Amino acid sequence: MSSATSDHNVTETAFDAAKCKLSAASQGYFQDAFIHHFVPRPSRRIPLIHRGYYLRHIAISQSVELFLNEHAREGANARVQIVSLGAGFDTLFFRLLRQKQLWRDADLAFLEVDCHAIVDAKREIMTRDAATFAELFTPDAQQQHHHQEATDGSGGASIALQCRVDSLQASYSLVACDLGDVARLESLFSAAGLNRSLPTLVLAECVVSYLDPVRGSSLLQWLSTWFADAAAVIYDPLALTDPFGETLQRYFAAKGCELRALRAFQTAGDHYRRFLSAPSRWTTCRVLDMNAVFAGCTDAREKGRVSGLEVFDEFADWTLSNARYAVFLASNRGVGSPHWPAAFCPGLQVTPRMDAAAVALSPQAGGLAAVAVVRTFEPPDLAAVQQLFEATHLEYSAKAVRKFVAHRLRQGDMRDVHWSFMRPRDELGAARHVSCFWVAEVDGALVGCVGVKLMAAGGGGAAATAELCRLSVAPSARRRGVGSALVAVLEAFARTSGYTRVELETIGAMDSAQALYRARGYDEVARTDWGSYSLVRFGKELGYDIDFEALGLSAERFDAFASVFRHFDKANTGAISPKQLDALCFKLGESFDAEELAAARASLEDEQTGLVHFAAFLPWWLSSE
Repeated sequence: MSSATSDHNVTETAFDAAKCKLSAASQGYFQDAFIHHFVPRPSRRIPLIHRGYYLRHIAISQSVELFLNEHAREGANARVQIVSLGAGFDTLFFRLLRQKQLWRDADLAFLEVDCHAIVDAKREIMTRDAATFAELFTPDAQQQHHHQEATDGSGGASIALQCRVDSLQASYSLVACDLGDVARLESLFSAAGLNRSLPTLVLAECVVSYLDPVRGSSLLQWLSTWFADAAAVIYDPLALTDPFGETLQRYFAAKGCELRALRAFQTAGDHYRRFLSAPSRWTTCRVLDMNAVFAGCTDAREKGRVSGLEVFDEFADWTLSNARYAVFLASNRGVGSPHWPAAFCPGLQVTPRMDAAAVALSPQAGGLAAVAVVRTFEPPDLAAVQQLFEATHLEYSAKAVRKFVAHRLRQGDMRDVHWSFMRPRDELGAARHVSCFWVAEVDGALVGCVGVKLMAAGGGGAAATAELCRLSVAPSARRRGVGSALVAVLEAFARTSGYTRVELETIGAMDSAQALYRARGYDEVARTDWGSYSLVRFGKELGYDIDFEALGLSAERFDAFASVFRHFDKANTGAISPKQLDALCFKLGESFDAEELAAARASLEDEQTGLVHFAAFLPWWLSSE
C-alpha cells in the first residue's frame, strides 16, 4: 500500500502475523505445513494470541469450505474465484492444493493482492524454495516469473507471478497494488484474468480497518458492483469505544498503523450501513464477533481439544478481546436467495444473531426509490424504538390501547428490548434463540421495528408457534414495503428456529396492518370486541413456497403427490412444511430423472422464479444421491 492510503508500518503487520500463525500452528491450534517457510526467525507467542489466531483461522477456513462446497456441486463445468486482499504471507492457496476434495471437479482461480514490498518478498521465497512449492513450478504449470506491468502502464500495480496447475485445475496470481486505488485495482483484476461473472469469494483479514474510511468504503462498494456473484469475508476490529478498545487503538497507533476506519465505523450498525447503503450492491450482511465464532463454529470436542493445548487462565481477557474482533460476511445475491453465508456458524442458536439485509423500497411520490437496512436490534436503538412504538400505537385513541402501550414501555418487553428478545432461552428443548427483534432504517433514521418470541401459554398457539409482535412503521415509511420486509425477515428467522406457525394480534382499526398480513398469507383466526376497540388474531403456517411449473417440473407427473397437494393453496403451488421435505425428496426421485432435476436446480439461479426456500432444499437432495 502506498502512503496515500496506509502507513508504511502496516506492512510490518504482515511479518508479525506470519510469526503469530506459525507459533499457533506449532502449538497444535491448527495445521499449516507452509507458514514456516515465510518466517526466518520464529518466536513463541503467548496463549492469548494463539487463541485469537486460532479463531481467525476457524472463521476463514469454514467460510472458504462453505463457499467451495456450494459451487463444487455444479460439476466439471464449475469455475470459482477467491480473491485475498492484503494477503500478506498467508498460505491458504497452498493448503487448498492439498484439499482438492473441497472443490472436486471445479476450476479454482486464486488471486492475492498486497503492497510491493510484501509481494516481492513472498515471490522470492516461493521461487527460491521450489521444492516446497513444487506444484506451482512443475512442467504442467504455466509460469510467469517476472514482473508484468498492469494495463495502466504506470508501474503502480503489477502482476508479480502467475501459475496454473492443470493437474489440479487451479491457478494462482500474486499481484501488487494499493488497495485504496480502485481504478488500478480494476485494471489489475482484468489483466490477471479474473472473470466478473463467476462466483467469487473476497477475503480481507485486518485490511479494511487500516484504510482511510472513504477509500475503504469505495473499495467495498466497488467489489459489490464489479463481481456479479460475490461474497466477502472481512475480519477486522469492532466496537473499540470502551477503555479496553481505546487501549488497543493506542497500541496500533504507537506502531504507526492507525486503525483509520474506526474514525467512522465503530458499531455493528455502522458496518451494516457501510455495506448495505446505496450505491453498494451488497444485499445481506452478517456480523459475528469472535465469541460467537467460538460458540457457533466449534463443537464440544473441539473446544475440549483447544483447552488441552496450553495452560490458560486469561478467560476474561480472551472474552474481551474476542468481543473486539469480528467477521463480516456480505453477499450481493438477492435478499432471501440461498447462499452459504447463511449456513456459517451452525451452532449460533446460543449466541446473539447480528444480521442485516438491504431491501429496495417503493419510491415516494416524485422521488427515487430508497434502500432500507433491516438489521437486528442493538442496545443504542432502544430510545428510538420506544418512541416509534409509542407514536404509532397512540394514533389510536382507545384508553385500553394507551394503557397497553404504557405498560409495555414501563414494565413489559419494550422496557428492555435486548433482555426481552435478544438473549437465549431454555425453551423448545435447549438454550437457544427463540426470540429476536429487528429494526429498519432509511438513510440512518429508524423507521420500523418488529419482534418475535415464543407464543405464551394460553395465547392460542401450539408449542412451536411464534408470536409476531410490536410491529411499528413510521408514517413517512408506510406503503413502501418496510413492514413487509420486516415480516419476511421475521418469518425466515422463525423457520430456522424451529417454529412451524406464526400468530399475532392487531388492533381492529389498523386496516393497513391487516391488509399487510393478508397479503403475506396470514388468515384471520379470531376477532374479539372489547367495546372501545377490537383485537384481530391472524395466523400463518410456515412452509416452503414452490412453483413446480417454473422449475420445468410438470405437476401432472406427480402421481404420488396426492397427499402433498392437499396442503397446496392452488393446484401447482403451495407451502410444504419442513416435516414434508424428507418425503418430498423421495417423491421427486420417483417422478423425475436426475437430468430433469439438475435442470430444475439450474433454473433456481434465476431470481425471477422466487423459489428461494425450495432452492435451498433441491441442491441438498441432488448432492445426497
